[in-house]
Amino acid sequence: MMQSVCKSYDPEILPEGFSYPQTYLDLEKTFRPLKYFMWWFLDSRSQSGQLEWKLRMSCKTEGWKYFSDIDPIPFARDGDWAAFFNGNDHSGNPAIVVADLGNKENSYKIANFEVWYDNALRDAGLK
Repeated sequence: MMQSVCKSYDPEILPEGFSYPQTYLDLEKTFRPLKYFMWWFLDSRSQSGQLEWKLRMSCKTEGWKYFSDIDPIPFARDGDWAAFFNGNDHSGNPAIVVADLGNKENSYKIANFEVWYDNALRDAGLK
């Protein structure tokens, strides 16, 4: 089954001062599924997107690595892996934290969405 939609969360619920990177918003506007792309972008209006929003603070409160100083905004999943924007970053080009939800110690940071997306395309053999 191919993903058909990507929809960001409404600005009213986002942390004050946060804005999505323009490259993410552009992807959302022109979204089309890519064969072999492993990540699923969240649809904030779906049940799973709403659940991701409710569970987002679990990574912070339950001690996941790199989550102590961010307000996580979920945007993509790949099985147990979840990608989050740093909601405390007000630059318009926020850093990314990727977490293995099955292992609190297995998380890493990425500079921004462009770098994350480029890596994801390479991992899928699409770049």
